[in-house]
Amino acid sequence: MKKIIALCIAILMAVGLSACNTEQIPQNTVPASKPEAPKPQGPYLSYSPYAVNAFVRESMGEDYTLYCKMVDAVLSYDCEVSGFESESQFLSIWSTMRAEFPPAEKLCASAVNTSEPYIYSDGTARLQFLFEKEEHNRILETYAQRIQQDISVITEETTETEKIAQMYSRVVDSMVYEENGTVLYDCIMENSGICEQFAEYLMLLLNQIGVECYFAHSYGEGVEPHAWVIARMDGAYYHFDPTWGQLFPNWYWFGVGDALRRNSLMTEWKIAYMVGGDYASIKGDAVIMSGHIDWITQTKIPLPLCGESYKEGSRSENTQPWLW
Repeated sequence: MKKIIALCIAILMAVGLSACNTEQIPQNTVPASKPEAPKPQGPYLSYSPYAVNAFVRESMGEDYTLYCKMVDAVLSYDCEVSGFESESQFLSIWSTMRAEFPPAEKLCASAVNTSEPYIYSDGTARLQFLFEKEEHNRILETYAQRIQQDISVITEETTETEKIAQMYSRVVDSMVYEENGTVLYDCIMENSGICEQFAEYLMLLLNQIGVECYFAHSYGEGVEPHAWVIARMDGAYYHFDPTWGQLFPNWYWFGVGDALRRNSLMTEWKIAYMVGGDYASIKGDAVIMSGHIDWITQTKIPLPLCGESYKEGSRSENTQPWLW
């Protein structure tokens, strides 16, 4: 009997020790839910050398394929591009590329700097590059880095108004009004230019982020021409003047309507350019606001109508537009 009792006690002690050991040993646990996959690194938007103005893209139609081939030729330092139906088709696409892709104007010869800017024969065009390959590629890389830096402020959460305002700020804050007479590429790299380059630079950035926009300019007898941008924001069109935004950095010229735009041009011209002249000779109908040349159709791009200014009743000049 004593032997049986001793055996039971031994068994109970063994079980107790086993339980204690089990508690001391960490057990593998299954996670309650699968961990989230890491978010991809890098900017939300990536620079595209093929981005063009929406109106120009529509005008090009199937020619956009040839346009991309032209851009590829510049990117790869391959001067020959084939597939054109005529020399006039090549010329319109070539002119568009030089306007929409600033490095091309810097890298490719033109009538300004050579007597033979290109060679065309039987559907094939041979571009004349101005730099050796190493310098050619450096210019392309420098431009790509600059535009990527500009658009990298955009995130997935950025609203359309914030996107446009941020691109507007990039131009306003980086550019200085100075007539340097160089191509747009140099103006962007040197942070200087006149109203035309301010407007073109803003359009390039808006093209990169997919915002519909137009190059607008004004002229009239006895008055100084001016350039700015019209863009679609929150379902309506507005005027955006980065040149005057740089001169008066308070958001006043962000998203204004037709009436304020016309009146501002009249006042500016009368004050700045009619000194010693007949002040009353400039009338409202003398100010002509027009679009840029469409290189494909060789016609003026019609400007959309802009109603009242963005959030007309709650604009605050020193506050970001998305907080109005």
